[in-house]
Amino acid sequence: KLSEEVGEIKSKLGLPVFVPEREAEVINNRQNLGRIHGLRDRFVRVLFKLIMFESKKVQKELVNMYGNLDEKYY
Repeated sequence: KLSEEVGEIKSKLGLPVFVPEREAEVINNRQNLGRIHGLRDRFVRVLFKLIMFESKKVQKELVNMYGNLDEKYY
């Protein structure tokens, strides 16, 4: 549901689905939080890459429906 909302907002604002700098920032922040809770960086990075991959697929579908055809989402 959240991915759908993000996709709709990005579509309406003409924003790309994938912003490498933002993704790196989010993963870095989550790794920092993971360390506090005793999680390995690799685990957190892989987990969030998978979550983001699925989220970008949903967002891409919605963006395509609304007409913003940014192809760089993987």
